Amino acid sequence: LAANNGENVYISDITYEYAVEIFFKMKMKEHIPFKYPEDGCYARAQEMSRLIEIEENVTTGKVFIEGNLRVVTKNTPSGEVTWWYHVAPVVLVKGEPYVIDPSIFESPVPVSEWFNIQIKHENGKADKTYYTTRFHYSPSDVNTKMKRYSKQNLEDAQKVMAEYLEIQKQRIRAKQLDLQYPY
Repeated sequence: LAANNGENVYISDITYEYAVEIFFKMKMKEHIPFKYPEDGCYARAQEMSRLIEIEENVTTGKVFIEGNLRVVTKNTPSGEVTWWYHVAPVVLVKGEPYVIDPSIFESPVPVSEWFNIQIKHENGKADKTYYTTRFHYSPSDVNTKMKRYSKQNLEDAQKVMAEYLEIQKQRIRAKQLDLQYPY
């Protein structure tokens, strides 16, 4: 895949069955707050890309979308989430880019489906969509050539995930107690 900054993004080409296996292994990672989709996609994507590489020997890229985005989800008290951008890891499945995003899907999906679900609301639009290497963390570093994970970004990802994991745990406890939680 070609990135915005001119880099070639080399990612693994795997079977759909293996993509599903990886998806569910990531979804089961208790330290990644998939049930807090309001923010932290950059941290979740960084951690998933890192773990997929280490544990599965599969190289991911990342796919970004910027615009007026909204997704209906049972993972928020309001039933939806809005973003100005969203990012998730991407692999090739028989040559087609597929997204690994347990925060809004139940299985790996083609990039086109991932894009479309985020812009199918009134005034929904994608201003930019692009691929990056697995090392890129946020839209602010998209034009930077990166050859490794930044220590600062990895540390930030852990901090962000810990913060949102706590909110996720509070939501789950409140739901179990059938309480209204203000988050």
